[in-house]
Order: sequence, then C-alpha cells, then structure tokens
Amino acid sequence: MNQSIIDLAKFGVLLRSARLVAGYDRASDFSRALSELGVKMSDDVIYNIERGEQAMRVDQYFAALMLLKPKGGHDWFSAAFRDDLRSWADS
Repeated sequence: MNQSIIDLAKFGVLLRSARLVAGYDRASDFSRALSELGVKMSDDVIYNIERGEQAMRVDQYFAALMLLKPKGGHDWFSAAFRDDLRSWADS
C-alpha cells in the first residue's frame, strides 16, 4: 500500500490559513508572487491543493515557505502528518 505521509486535506487547510495570514487574500495574488520567484502555480492548482485534491511539488512548497513565512516555519505544516505518524514525527 502506497500511502502518503501527508493528509492532503489538513495540509490544504494549513496552506490556505498561512496564505490568508500572510495577506494573500486572493489566490491570484499568491500565484503572481510565486511566479516572481520563478515557480509557476495557477489559481486552480492553488485551490486544488487547498481543498486537498492535489499535492504540492517540492519547489512549490519551498517557494510557499519563503513567501508565507508561517509561524514556526516548516513546522507549521507538521500538523498535516497522518495521525498514525504524528507521534513519531514529534519525537
């Protein structure tokens, strides 16, 4: 069984929250900022990720971290680990 270590729905909620806190109220503003870093991500892709329907590519993830600067950095997204892996990740 090939199961992701990330709960995509939780990750999407965290991404949307970080995006809004960072002041990117519209996906198009976030998309444009990512583009300035050289990372292409359409509004539809952003919404798909935020709904948990699509995983982020690694370059998109790091660009999002650079732009959003969520409290705790990359640890902000650790709440998206699958429940059965969270205790291992927290140790």
